[in-house]
Amino acid sequence: MKNSLVFTISMLLLACVVFLGIGFQKLTVYENPYSDDEYGLADEEDAVNAYVGGDAYNYMINASQATAYFVLGGFSLLSAIALFILNSVQMITRKNAVEKINDSTIDDV
Repeated sequence: MKNSLVFTISMLLLACVVFLGIGFQKLTVYENPYSDDEYGLADEEDAVNAYVGGDAYNYMINASQATAYFVLGGFSLLSAIALFILNSVQMITRKNAVEKINDSTIDDV
């Protein structure tokens, strides 16, 4: 494989891991210490993945964002797999073409 292709596949796999990690972080890490206050965030430093005052709304926002990150991670993984398969098919096709050329030149001699 060419170095640029290996680099591209590696970056897509790294992006997959990062996106999946961010998605799981959105689902599992939530802290809103002021959820009982009148739907307002009094101290944003203590809030983690909290955007509005209500817990249910924050869970819906985090679930939507996690889904988007999972889709990005899956797309990155599928792109890396597709590039690997296409490169393998191309290498096999080239190898067969070279063998046919070599066989035809041997028969001509």
